[in-house]
Amino acid sequence: MGTFSKNGEIYFVRLEKLKKPDRTNTLNNEIYSATLKKGKFTEIKNLGKPVNTIGGEVCPFIDPSGKYLLFGSSRDGGYGLVDTYISFRKQNGTWTYPQNVKEINTPEFDANAIVTPDGKYLIFIRREDFKCTIPNRIYWVSAKILEKYSK
Repeated sequence: MGTFSKNGEIYFVRLEKLKKPDRTNTLNNEIYSATLKKGKFTEIKNLGKPVNTIGGEVCPFIDPSGKYLLFGSSRDGGYGLVDTYISFRKQNGTWTYPQNVKEINTPEFDANAIVTPDGKYLIFIRREDFKCTIPNRIYWVSAKILEKYSK
């Protein structure tokens, strides 16, 4: 699953196999981007730090203008299992340090945040656990809550 900006960029998650210091393997979700040119995806790249962490990132949503990226992360310092974060694109194309969208995050799994096409609402899901067998609860709030993070 991916999310597209108006200029043909796609943002998606790919599982990365990591080797932990104790020599065991683990899987880590990382966000990548690519550009659609002449019907083919080019310039595939891992967003790297500060967006991606050892904690794992999921469910990216790129603003249609490419201004900001919403995503879920289980990085250190969050409120719960997975929290929603926002990062803004800098003029040089890199991303700002992600900010926790604290108005919507709880001790549960809070992710899959998207903004409606009219820009009015932020829609996200919440569930008790990582298990996908537990039903998601869908919530929405005014997308205006995101404005303060761009300052």
